Amino acid sequence: MNNKIKMTAGILAAAVVISAVAVVSSMAKTKPRVPRLINGTTEAWEEEMPETTDAPETGVDAEYVSFAQKLAGQMNDEENWFLSPHSIYTALLMAANGADGETKTQLLDALGVKDLEAANEYAAIFREKVKTNDKITLETADSLWLNTDAMNGIEFSDSYKKLCAEIFDAAVEEVTAADAVAKVNAWVSEKTHGRIKDLISDNGFDAALVDTIYLKADWEKEFDKSSTYKQVFHSKNGDEKDIDFMHQTENFEYAESGDAQIAVMPYKGGAVSMLLILGEYEGDVEKLISEAEYSDSLLYLALPKISSASSFTLNDIMKKLGAVDCFDPSKADFKPMVTAGNMYIEEIIHKANVDVDEKGTEAAAATAIVVRATSMMEPGPEKPIEFICDRPFTYLIRDNETGEILFIGRYNNAE
Repeated sequence: MNNKIKMTAGILAAAVVISAVAVVSSMAKTKPRVPRLINGTTEAWEEEMPETTDAPETGVDAEYVSFAQKLAGQMNDEENWFLSPHSIYTALLMAANGADGETKTQLLDALGVKDLEAANEYAAIFREKVKTNDKITLETADSLWLNTDAMNGIEFSDSYKKLCAEIFDAAVEEVTAADAVAKVNAWVSEKTHGRIKDLISDNGFDAALVDTIYLKADWEKEFDKSSTYKQVFHSKNGDEKDIDFMHQTENFEYAESGDAQIAVMPYKGGAVSMLLILGEYEGDVEKLISEAEYSDSLLYLALPKISSASSFTLNDIMKKLGAVDCFDPSKADFKPMVTAGNMYIEEIIHKANVDVDEKGTEAAAATAIVVRATSMMEPGPEKPIEFICDRPFTYLIRDNETGEILFIGRYNNAE
């Protein structure tokens, strides 16, 4: 299809597919491969994605719903929103590796992970392949945080620290009640190049698992600033407003699926793309973009300049996805995570923002899973049983070896 097609980007929402869960640059394959991310070329990675992770075989599981789509399905469809499924997924995968029993099962089901070992293998492959180069900046980072004032000598278990270091390159950082917020937020700000600030606000947390992702990329085909001008955007709530639209007429990969139109806008190097989905679609967004039949087509593209930021507490969303026990102090099982006692998830915090202009895109996101102790501390001083002899009592003297009572008496009256 090489005809001239006019596309005005009216519905972006989940269509602004930047985070790694939804970055698909090898499209319409019979079997999905590990996404072509930052390796400095446009060649697909040789490794095949483990079949039991969050990506199904194309066309095999009609009931499959990606984690990205699960999250998108929980968003308020009347408002703008922006998030990173990859950041949330990675933080929860770290948590799942420290869980056991039904807590672990529920977390993995919510993530769509059938085999944790395979999911870990993919996470490690992804981390190794995501490298900044001279064409694009894409960075991920993970860390474990321990509040020594709150944990009283209890630490992350050696096995959990080893796994998180190997799979997620996550180091353990120690903080106190005086500096926890400042240190965590400073680390997040550094890893997101200052885009995510004030992720957490409570110095009293016991421990936290934190993930960040940062992207800065220029379009392969940049917009001419002289072609940016006001145009009416028809909002879902019925409002019409003149906003800045960028315009260009160029060849892009394009597909149609039902009422949906899909345009693929690559960034320099071709390893990462933004996909725009205009119109309504049914089913899973990941399957939609991977199964669509694309052709090089001439598009007249009109795209709003975007500056969007979102902040979420994900507790209720994860409960709706079936991860319930992890939030319940009486049911959560995170004993493998720590050297003693148990933990539960108090709060899952996610912040994300994006700026899209004529030159390209800059985006960042961070996820913090704040965990609290249930009964992990050593028992405090035992409350003594009162034994006050202020009323009549019997007393005796016994030979302990033989049990022979040597003396016996009764004290009934004060003398």
